[in-house]
Amino acid sequence: MRRLTALGLLGAAHQLLQPGEALAPYAVIGLVILLPATWLPTRLVLIAGLVGTVASVTLVSGGIASIPGLFLLGLGVARLGVVHTLDRRTGQLAAVLTLAAPAAAAAVWWQYTYAPAGPFATRIAAGAGLLGALAYATALLLLLRTRLGRSLSAVLEPLGRMALTNYITATLAVTATTPLLGGVFKRS
Repeated sequence: MRRLTALGLLGAAHQLLQPGEALAPYAVIGLVILLPATWLPTRLVLIAGLVGTVASVTLVSGGIASIPGLFLLGLGVARLGVVHTLDRRTGQLAAVLTLAAPAAAAAVWWQYTYAPAGPFATRIAAGAGLLGALAYATALLLLLRTRLGRSLSAVLEPLGRMALTNYITATLAVTATTPLLGGVFKRS
């Protein structure tokens, strides 16, 4: 609760520089969804996460509505200890990538061939984004098992530990440099 509250306060301050940023919604949804879900059985958390994620794409076109379902899926996967057994899940990761990559490619193709003003355009884009993220994440996890991956891990691990710092610093850097660059970064 302390971490989510601190994240919410940081997000509220960050909203002043970057309206529409993600930290404040993450904190609120974490308090409203994740905190109570800690008392639910893992199976129920996973089912709710899956249903919530699918519903967010098919009914609400993704966006902020995807956060509760994805948070619940993350909580369920963390409870199952999947992160700690990834080194033994190469076959499962390869199977997920084998399914996710063509599904993501098909969804992206559908997204770009579908009329941008069509009634399902945002839903298709949300689905393509989630499938793309799944393919990207599983491909990266498999790449990290290779010789190149060990070198890449040495670069990515410190960056991952500094994700919040990088996020806030990027906003501060863009805000500070925008006047110097003649408005190149102005919002449309």
